Amino acid sequence: MAGPKTVVVDASVAVKWFNQEQHSTNAVKLLHDYARRRVDLTAPYLIVYELCNALRYNPEFGETDVAEALRFLAGLQMRFRLLDGNYARRTVSLAYSLGLTFYDAVYVALAEAEEAELYTADEKILAKALSANIKHIKEYR
Repeated sequence: MAGPKTVVVDASVAVKWFNQEQHSTNAVKLLHDYARRRVDLTAPYLIVYELCNALRYNPEFGETDVAEALRFLAGLQMRFRLLDGNYARRTVSLAYSLGLTFYDAVYVALAEAEEAELYTADEKILAKALSANIKHIKEYR
């Protein structure tokens, strides 16, 4: 029997786990599905830095809040992927061929490497990386 499907999340989705904003409900549902082992979450290590930076610049989050979010993320025990080998080479290639930042390309390349869906709320990724496996978080059911 096959295990849960792998889903790649980017920082635009992870931020919604902590901020009440548009499509947060869908992002939290994805997180709950992970907790119930209906999906397997993975992301590049970059997500930790991007999430903490986004929360650090949210005026509603203080130092303690960001530290708490960091502990929460570590406690999720989701799979974090190092940038290496073919995954690294593909990230560079996608950054240039799609006109994405390297930061954005790393998520797209990971979804490709894992043969997984990428959920994002980043309109630049959605506009430039036209692929059936890249979906807006509002589509998550």
